[in-house]
Amino acid sequence: MKKQLPKPEYWQDFEDLCKNLWGQLWGIPLKIKKNGRSGQSQDGVDIYGVPKGQIDFWGIQCKGKDSYTNAELTVKEINVEVERAKNFKPKLAVFIIATTSNKDVKIEEYIRLLNIEHLQNDLFEVLLFYWEDIVDEILKRKTVLDYYLNTVNYNQGHGFGISINGIENSDLILNPKFNRGIITDKVGQSPKYNPRSTSGSVLNLMVDGFGSSYKKTMLNCCLLSFELTNTGNCVIEDWKFIVDFGDEFVYVDKINSGWKKNLHYHIKSSVDIDNRIVVFCDEKPLIQKDNRGFQVWITPHEKSYETNIVWKLLARDFSIDGTVNVIVIPNYEDKDLINEVKHQYEIKKPRPYTKPMISYEN
Repeated sequence: MKKQLPKPEYWQDFEDLCKNLWGQLWGIPLKIKKNGRSGQSQDGVDIYGVPKGQIDFWGIQCKGKDSYTNAELTVKEINVEVERAKNFKPKLAVFIIATTSNKDVKIEEYIRLLNIEHLQNDLFEVLLFYWEDIVDEILKRKTVLDYYLNTVNYNQGHGFGISINGIENSDLILNPKFNRGIITDKVGQSPKYNPRSTSGSVLNLMVDGFGSSYKKTMLNCCLLSFELTNTGNCVIEDWKFIVDFGDEFVYVDKINSGWKKNLHYHIKSSVDIDNRIVVFCDEKPLIQKDNRGFQVWITPHEKSYETNIVWKLLARDFSIDGTVNVIVIPNYEDKDLINEVKHQYEIKKPRPYTKPMISYEN
């Protein structure tokens, strides 16, 4: 899990941060300049300079976005700013769009394709820095980090941390379990196994089995236990915690019963899920050193892959967001199956199968 910093509350503060950061990145802290003043036409460029070792000007457009309204950078905005930057004098070699928006793979793809067009037409290169990219650069530079946290004092004494399954500041590794092997048909009294039962992509997490005294758990589902902690010196009020699992998971479901396990569980807490986005709310303030917890089931795809889940905390006077790097490594247990059919003509060639491993419990 990456360390994260709260986003600037005002666009002017974000512009000041970008000037400070890129002054260090370009090696020209005293020569980087803001373009004009507020209200003047800036030709799409808020900050400009000639980086050390270069001979042409580079420009930066700062696009602050409000986390509370889920505002995101759009293709239309990019096109408008790029067209404006073509009017900047002298001609730019590189145009940077810096935004407090979170990463968007489709927008990044659009920037790559736009750059191909620009290179073919002898136009400036376009670079896009999302908030995650900017934080990565801030954390590499102590002077910029101190400026951000101490001089500007954006965090105002707030602090927030999360752990998943007891893990923080590290990759989350998931090991969904599957049976796999070969299905072989033979003539018998009645079918004992129906391959069609594994065709669905979404499987129930908990269902009755072997009568009312057993329950069946699909072991390709992974239980995530979230712990949210107020690590700062201020109370966090009117807050909600949001996790976006994106399209890299088949299914997300909640556990309805209260989870206590060393955490304060409140009746007024709630977990809502819509289109793989989990929203956890609690009417009570989160006081200093206090924590809250909730659990969800997620079903990874049946493959080895790496992805990110995005989270954010929205509160009355504080917001912060971050990402958790998730590594999915399925565990397979080889198990060949016999499928009994009624007639000889129903026999098919032996064929491979993969299905979630099942656990039966009292």
